[in-house]
Amino acid sequence: MTEARRLGRFGIWRSASLVTPELAAGIERLGFGTLWLGSSPAGDLAQAEELLDATTTLILATSIVNMWQDQAEDVAGSFARVQRRHPGRFLLGVGAGHREATQQYARPYETLARYVDVLQAGGVPRDSLVLAALGARSQQAAGRFLEPTGHSR
Repeated sequence: MTEARRLGRFGIWRSASLVTPELAAGIERLGFGTLWLGSSPAGDLAQAEELLDATTTLILATSIVNMWQDQAEDVAGSFARVQRRHPGRFLLGVGAGHREATQQYARPYETLARYVDVLQAGGVPRDSLVLAALGARSQQAAGRFLEPTGHSR
């Protein structure tokens, strides 16, 4: 299945703090394919799991789990838990977020590369992972981070 078909023709982005299970179920009933949780949802992915529990076909995606806030090992474990309960219905978006919102923002390209390595080593498949790439260098390299054979930095 192509990624476009998997995600549906239309999706909705909403700040994670404003999304409830009832809202997710309503979005699904209206025929939307994907609900993107914005504003750096927690890396424990508990909210995503709760929203998936309330729906049957809707794809949930994070945009983005912030790599400065959550350890990649923890996020990989959370991903595995969600994937076991809702196979094929979760897409993990990760990234650095905005520089002005993070005190420890340093070397985002290298940090993102290491983060992706740990996620993939922890069992997050590349077809369930998307990257937010705000800077020019990260944008150019995002595709290489997720090559089937690994990174080619």
